[in-house]
Order: sequence, then C-alpha cells, then structure tokens
Amino acid sequence: MKIVLIAQEYPYPPTHGGRVDTWQRILALKELNVEIFLVSWLLEELSPMDLMNSNIAVEQKVVRNIFYRVKRNFFNWAKRVYNLSRYPSLIAARVLTKEEYSSLLKEVRVFNPDAIILDGLFGAETGLTLSTQLAKPVFIRQHNIEHQYLLTQFNEAPNLKLKIALWMALFKLKKYEYDVLHRVNAFFDISLDDLQFWNTQGIQNGYWVPPVFLDTISHKIDKETVIEELPYDVVFLGNLYTPNNLDGLFWFFNCVYPILINKAPSIRVLIMGSRPSHDFVKFCEQLKNVKLLSDVKDPKPYISSAKVLINPIRFGSGVNIKSIEMLFSDKYIVSCPQGVRGFPSEIYSVFKVTNDPELFAKYVLLGINNEYDIDTRKRQFLRDFFGIKSVEQMLKILETCK
Repeated sequence: MKIVLIAQEYPYPPTHGGRVDTWQRILALKELNVEIFLVSWLLEELSPMDLMNSNIAVEQKVVRNIFYRVKRNFFNWAKRVYNLSRYPSLIAARVLTKEEYSSLLKEVRVFNPDAIILDGLFGAETGLTLSTQLAKPVFIRQHNIEHQYLLTQFNEAPNLKLKIALWMALFKLKKYEYDVLHRVNAFFDISLDDLQFWNTQGIQNGYWVPPVFLDTISHKIDKETVIEELPYDVVFLGNLYTPNNLDGLFWFFNCVYPILINKAPSIRVLIMGSRPSHDFVKFCEQLKNVKLLSDVKDPKPYISSAKVLINPIRFGSGVNIKSIEMLFSDKYIVSCPQGVRGFPSEIYSVFKVTNDPELFAKYVLLGINNEYDIDTRKRQFLRDFFGIKSVEQMLKILETCK
C-alpha cells in the first residue's frame, strides 16, 4: 500500500506526545511494508547538523520527505492574518503557496497513493485538496478534540501573549474541525473518550486506534541503563511550556511536594522537559532537592534511576502519551485521572490514580519505600494494546475505501 501522510509537525526527533504518536506510527507502517510519502511542517529552528541527522532518520523510513518551514517572522505572521478570514490560525500557518502546492501535487500524482492520511488537524487543508483533485480517499488521525483542548489551554494561559496566540488558534476552529470530520472517509481517534464524544455529535465514522510503541530502544526502559550516580526518587518527563503541563507541575509543587518534603526530607525530585520558561527555571531553583533538566536528548538513564514516575496533569484532551511511556517501564506510577483519560479501563489497575494531594503524596511515598507490588505480568498484557495490531486494523479500513 502507498500512503501520503500529512503530518502537522515534522515528526523527528519525537520529543513530545504528538510527535511520538506520529513517529511510532511511521515505524509501524514501515514494518508493514507501506510506502510513505511524508509531508510535514517544521516548527522549530534546528542547527544544520541536527536537521541533517533528523532527515537521515526520517528518510530511512519513508520514500519521500517534504517539509515546509513555519518561521516566526513578520511574513508568516502576515500570512496567518491574511488567511484568518478563511482558516483558524494554526491551519492558516500551514496553507501552502500556489507554487508550493503545484509542485507537491505533481509529485503526489506520480507517487499515485492509495490513500491520504491527515496526521492531525492542522495540515488538513493540503490533504483535503489533494484528495479532491486526485480522487483519493482521505482519513484523519485525531490527537485531541482540538477546539476543546485549545480552549482549556487558553483558559489557563499564564500570559497575554499566549492568550492572544491561542485566541487566534481558536477562531473558527470548532466549525472547521466538525467540517473536516464530516468530509473524511473515516477518522482514527487516539482516545476512547473522545471517540464517544464524536459519536454523541452524530459523527460516527470513527475508530479507536491507540498509539503504537515499537521503538523499544527509545521508549522501553531496562535496568542496564541505570546510572548509579543519578538516583532520583520522583521523576516527571514532559514538555514544560503547555499550560496543562505547567498547571499540573505547579499543583504538584504547591500541594503535594510540601507533604512529601515534610515526611521524607531527603526526597529527590527530577523534572525533565523541553522549553522551560525563565520563570519556571527560577521557581524550581528555589525548591529543596528539586533538579530541572531541559531538552535532555536521552532521558532513559534518568528514568531508570527513578523509584516513582508521576503525571500530575489535571486537564487536557486525547490521551497522555507519557502515561503510555510510563507503562513500558517497571516503575511505580502515580497519576491524576486526566493522565489515564481515554484509555481502556484496565489501564487504571497499574496506575495509582488520584486528584487528592494527600493521597497522591501517600502513593508516592509507598512507591519510594517499595510498599506495594508491581504486577509486571499485567503491565506486559496491557502493553499489547499499543502494539502493531492497531495499525494493521487501520490499514484494513483503508483497504475497504480504495
């Protein structure tokens, strides 16, 4: 099978949940002998060496790799404002010029795909136009209920600049998202809860396709990688810029951490993630026994040295990819309910789940002191939810629409 994959963000390196989901699915499709024509948007500035290494990694898995830069400059801002009359901001930023689209159309026509998959909503305009002009079926991978997810981020945004950016992203987004789901042949939702929401809205051409995890080198944690000089009791791994992650961390440090430091004064906490703000760095520096590491290339040794992994996220949409990554460890895991939202109910049995600060602290201390058992057999069973079978099922649905 031949697929054009329209990813809303360049998927490598897979440094946050959305990229991880896209990259792991690319690996699965490659393993299933699918030819992939990848189209994406590069949102960050990479050094020439980092970009070259990323392209090498990607081009080992796809037959064609085309990406467009979304630069943070006046031209791109003006382009967004001009396109806002027709599209929400994050879609407007990815609308191709006539020359870019014409060139892409020629290449895709020669490639002659069996289907087009939109990996996320924000690159939809290019994929839908290709589908119409080439008379090919089109599908979408839903990472979130985007208009709800961005609204919660807007409500919790810590500064005016971010609020304005999120307001622009929300402008006309709800209608656009509904329109896209009505136009595609089918959608593949990451979350069981989100899928149920769309069903209640009368949009019933959806299927649950959980994230797939095949790259055990990057994601499966083993004892051999433990660095003895880096023992941490509690570890968090996730981006350090989205409002929901920051809200969860501030809740943990304001409500849970004082209980922990009172009952276990020598406890060591490690926070790892990308793009922390200056204010958050300063905040962590004032906390006793707390270490902040930003943009860690290989977090695996640090996670392997941990006793307890935490996910204090309290709002969001879709599913929390880092919770799945935690499932691929044999560590104690403590999470707020949002961290396991959208998963099969069986997942709850291997997490300690609570929104109560006292209980959250109690679970962390139990894990640090090895006072409850980890059912490794059950974890292995649950990991199978996130195997290659879900992608095989997705391909069968694509086949029916060829």
